Amino acid sequence: MSDIEIAFVDFFCNKKVHLTPDIVEYKPGFRTPMYDLIIGKSTMHELGVVLDFKESTIQVDKILLPMRDIANLQLKRSITRALRINSNHAPEPVSTCSATKRVVEILGAKYDKVDLPAIIREKCSNLSATEGELLLSLLLKYDSLFDGTLGD
Repeated sequence: MSDIEIAFVDFFCNKKVHLTPDIVEYKPGFRTPMYDLIIGKSTMHELGVVLDFKESTIQVDKILLPMRDIANLQLKRSITRALRINSNHAPEPVSTCSATKRVVEILGAKYDKVDLPAIIREKCSNLSATEGELLLSLLLKYDSLFDGTLGD
């Protein structure tokens, strides 16, 4: 058992709710649960949560919002916002916050092998045929930089 204080960020940022959830640990090899926290019906009743499955809405404190798919709840921006609002710690310094944001963007980016000839054809129409060939030759000389993997 543990006491936690959270905010339901889509409904209100300033109001905090105190909960005493049961902590469940999963053994290695079991499927990872989809949810970090499940709020039971007695807690939802205490909080005045109204779930309307016919209309697919959730209401808390007279604020009515649509239910969302779990995939939308697990988007980076949703998680970052929830962690920021629910953090009990002092705000992160601006310098480390911007560095962390940059690293998260880099690691979260999709890296695919680049089709260099296609890029030259599609994006470099301002170059002459000779200039395009010279540029392609240079890029192919360093093609390991465009293989879709992170490097040094």
